[in-house]
Amino acid sequence: REGLREELAALHRQLRTTILHVTHDQDDARVLGRTLGVIRAGRILQFGPKDDVFDRPNGAFVARFVGTENVFRGEAAREDGGVRIALGCGSVLARSGLTGAVGLCVRPELISIVAQPPSAVLGASAGGTGILPVGHRRDACATNRIEGKVATISDRGAIVRYDVATGREEFVVLQAKNAYLAAGIAVGQGVALSFDPAAAHVFRWEGGDGNEMGD
Repeated sequence: REGLREELAALHRQLRTTILHVTHDQDDARVLGRTLGVIRAGRILQFGPKDDVFDRPNGAFVARFVGTENVFRGEAAREDGGVRIALGCGSVLARSGLTGAVGLCVRPELISIVAQPPSAVLGASAGGTGILPVGHRRDACATNRIEGKVATISDRGAIVRYDVATGREEFVVLQAKNAYLAAGIAVGQGVALSFDPAAAHVFRWEGGDGNEMGD
């Protein structure tokens, strides 16, 4: 498949013309596309430059469709440098101007994961998991830090997937195989997740799953 993808890319460069490519494959879209459109039930949900669609989806359906598995609903309030979004188990910072009911998404490859001893888990009850509590103040330029427990680990060859329980939300993290081997993280282990507020994309939550608009 990768060979065919490269042949199509080479053909596009040679012909120097517009080509419409229909696919459900994210790799196809990233390698072959410049402008992307996500269509659902005959309706274009988002259309624009490739990076906008992948990194700044305008709703929950688009976010999940392009591989942003960490999609949550929350309440956003203004804080210096952006907004603080209250989730089911705590709050995170994002660089956005939207307030009220919002959707939050973070691509799994933009989240760092490190092991930590059980005693280091902040805000967690005995045997549980936690996240920074609502109302916790932190400089808006700081990195978001979330603590939880590894529920599953899936080895996918060059990439390893973690499913991390953080209370009411579950985060998906993707890590390169060599980093996974060096980290030595196991199922059931307490971990700390971190991501920059700039990696947290916010869109307005309108009650549906496909037409919420980003900022």
